[in-house]
Amino acid sequence: MPEEKRAGGGLRNARPFEPAKTQMVPWRGAGPRDPALAAGHHPAPSSGRRQWQASDGNLILDDFAHELVLILIEHDGLVVFTGCSHQGILNMVEAVTRAFPGSPLKAVFGGFHLVILPTFNFMAGSREEIRGIGTRMLEYPLECVYTGHCTGSHAFEVLKGAMGKKLEYIATGRTVTV
Repeated sequence: MPEEKRAGGGLRNARPFEPAKTQMVPWRGAGPRDPALAAGHHPAPSSGRRQWQASDGNLILDDFAHELVLILIEHDGLVVFTGCSHQGILNMVEAVTRAFPGSPLKAVFGGFHLVILPTFNFMAGSREEIRGIGTRMLEYPLECVYTGHCTGSHAFEVLKGAMGKKLEYIATGRTVTV
């Protein structure tokens, strides 16, 4: 499991960054038009159904084509970074595992976008649905998942109940060594 450090802030690798051995792959446009994610069969969080984007002076439902996935390819596995995972963390992880078959996932960092009305911290789904996301995440060959603010504290607790030690909360200033 990745080693955690709390001093100093920022994310750093325990080993020196070696460009010849570590490759960063930004995956742009991870929205519904992305064929890799369109093949995903997991429902996107309901919280994304209420977000809008400007288009030609009008507001339209956000298609999340601007979402990014950053993949660090290292000799001993992949480290995946997502934003808020509006198309669903399961679809994003599934797309990465299909693109890199046989590569273990050392860690996944990102939000699950399971909070609606953040002021009230309402979950975007039932406890059973959110527990199911955690259970399905455990089906992937991953060591640890770090999630933050857009998951929501109530949803995080439900996920933690399903994922146990494989799920950790990450906030600004926390340092994790992978």
